[in-house]
Amino acid sequence: MPTVILIARNTWLIDDRPASFRIKFHATTIVTYQPDGNVTLAIDGHPTVTTRERMNRYLPLGYWIGSKRIRSTRRRVLADGEGVRTEYTWSRRSGPRHSIWWIYRRSGSPDYTWLDVGPFENDMILQGLSAS
Repeated sequence: MPTVILIARNTWLIDDRPASFRIKFHATTIVTYQPDGNVTLAIDGHPTVTTRERMNRYLPLGYWIGSKRIRSTRRRVLADGEGVRTEYTWSRRSGPRHSIWWIYRRSGSPDYTWLDVGPFENDMILQGLSAS
């Protein structure tokens, strides 16, 4: 039987170890740590400021979810026919735009710069991380 602990308002730690342990915000499991070191991130259609704050609080050390303002997106089929790529037009000024969530990883360099991992996608998996 899993152990369930309230860790913040409407946020629970569900410990199913050795299978996994999860962070649940309202009815959505937002972070799942698997025994193989993979971490799954999900928002299930609720991209709120509080959801992102909870995810950032319980992400593995060195990862962070921020947002980027974009003007437009364009999807195109890759040349080899192996899928679709989304291209973004970035916006630094006011005007019609919207934000997308973007995931970053801290570099191993002494200046601790943040590196782009890419746009956040529901059920995104960060591979090979420890659950410490």
